[in-house]
Amino acid sequence: MNKESLLGSAKSSAKINRPGTASAVTAGSAVAVADYLTASTPFTYYIPATGTLGRLRVDIPVNLNPPDASTEWRLQDDIVLRNTIRL
Repeated sequence: MNKESLLGSAKSSAKINRPGTASAVTAGSAVAVADYLTASTPFTYYIPATGTLGRLRVDIPVNLNPPDASTEWRLQDDIVLRNTIRL
């Protein structure tokens, strides 16, 4: 069963890709590391506020069957960037 038949026309999905090799960046080939994501922007950067460090929020919802919302699961976490400057 291919991706199009699973998704139908109800909702589209997004992918996260990384270059396969250093030469793949210029060649345009990439390796999919995540698929069937229901959000196209899973990463949010929060700039440091007074007394805090910068952080990256990861919110990756995944659903192999978008018409059925009960099958969705999420990876959510905040990653504190220790090398940012505390204000």
